[in-house]
Amino acid sequence: MPYNGTTVIERNNRIAEDIYEMVLHCPNADLTEFVPGQFAQIGIPGHAELILKRPISIHAADAVAHTVTLIYQTRGKGTLALAEAPAGTELQVILPLGNGFDLKPEHKAVFLVGGGMGVAPLPAVMKRWPDRRYIALLGYRCEDAAYCADDFCYCSLHIASDDGSVGEKGLVT
Repeated sequence: MPYNGTTVIERNNRIAEDIYEMVLHCPNADLTEFVPGQFAQIGIPGHAELILKRPISIHAADAVAHTVTLIYQTRGKGTLALAEAPAGTELQVILPLGNGFDLKPEHKAVFLVGGGMGVAPLPAVMKRWPDRRYIALLGYRCEDAAYCADDFCYCSLHIASDDGSVGEKGLVT
């Protein structure tokens, strides 16, 4: 059952161009059933006019520490306001939501393919199913927009960027 309530921001830091990593302390959320690929709905603090919560993919969940790590890109008024929220800010959240990824026992070699914000949920796959062989194909707009590449140090990693400033020039596909 998803948790629907209040959390507190532990950290909210810029990690790349227009990309932020937010760590939420969620002591009342049951994170033991988290599946990589799930997401959170985040309320925007101090903006009553922004009535819809923002869907943000979960980068990591730690059931022991009761933390959820989100990675998001600033695109509009809501995510810009979220980027300005300091540690200690209370947020209304619903998490985890969605079905997540489903690796079967016979899936021994796994391709992790993501571009831009699609990279965010992929490291959790390797943590959940550590007994697989992974090949990661990551795409970014440019070197300044690249993030989380260090999370893929235990697999075969290939990076592409639109301008060729990191990895090979071209699309991840």
